[in-house]
Amino acid sequence: MYDHSDYSNPSWSVLKRYTPQINYHSFQTPPSPLLTQFGDIPVEDLCHRILCSQEQQNCLCIWCTQRIKVDLGQVVELVLVGEDFSGDDHPMNIHGYSFRVVAMGKLPRGTTVEDVIQLDQQGNITRKLEHAVLKDTVQVQGDGYTIIRFTADNPGWWLLHSNKIVQIDDGMAIAIQVGESSDLPPVPENFPRCGSWSPSSDENENENEDESEEESNNKQRKDGVVAVRPDKPRRS
Repeated sequence: MYDHSDYSNPSWSVLKRYTPQINYHSFQTPPSPLLTQFGDIPVEDLCHRILCSQEQQNCLCIWCTQRIKVDLGQVVELVLVGEDFSGDDHPMNIHGYSFRVVAMGKLPRGTTVEDVIQLDQQGNITRKLEHAVLKDTVQVQGDGYTIIRFTADNPGWWLLHSNKIVQIDDGMAIAIQVGESSDLPPVPENFPRCGSWSPSSDENENENEDESEEESNNKQRKDGVVAVRPDKPRRS
């Protein structure tokens, strides 16, 4: 779930080894709202399911809008594994739902997703399916796992992300799409639309003029006092 250990390719910088990720992807905020304008999002901005491996170094640090799609009413189980280079813990929060924490464990350093899958297949992970604690945020230990479950009965788009500001800013998030557009109320008529925006050349010029004026005023300041120049010469 974080800075994958397969960064053996020398073309990757040290910085990318610390890039927060989920499923080897860093979340890119879409240019338009997922809930009302999903169709406006460029196809190339969406994550395409790539199975990463040691032989596929180029897919280890991909910025894209990543989603998990589930059916309305489906019981969802998420296995969150701290496949972590640094050993950091991650407080993971989900919007729109509370979930049951059915299992949690700490494993040796260097644990991978494949290790957790094998552990589960061998029957060495016990899930607490009765009276499990109900939360909306849970800690995922570095080199550990946390398994959560919830019933997807709230249609829409919901974000699962780290609650550490630096990690969510750097892309440790994923959108969960519950149901289809037909499961949602229709978008109101004349509802505002959003998208990428760039200032016009006129606006850039005005901004540059404002900056130049501010720089000129700053040059007139001395010892905290603003030197005021009168428009007309004073009479003696």
